[in-house]
Amino acid sequence: MAEHDPAALETLRITMSQQIIDNASEAMQPRLQAQLSHINHVIATGKNPNHVNVMLRKELHKQFVRFSQALT
Repeated sequence: MAEHDPAALETLRITMSQQIIDNASEAMQPRLQAQLSHINHVIATGKNPNHVNVMLRKELHKQFVRFSQALT
């Protein structure tokens, strides 16, 4: 899908992400919406798909570090 119809893949990503947010508790929805907005920003600033993957991995690593620090 990414090779043949990237626009459809992007639409699917956004649709599925919004469905997950809509099914989350009302208390979590604003945080999830903010996270989705941040992810969309990272994707929009990527130079190519590989660059986007590297940037998203860095963001995920930051989240894991914060989570780890919160637990300790």
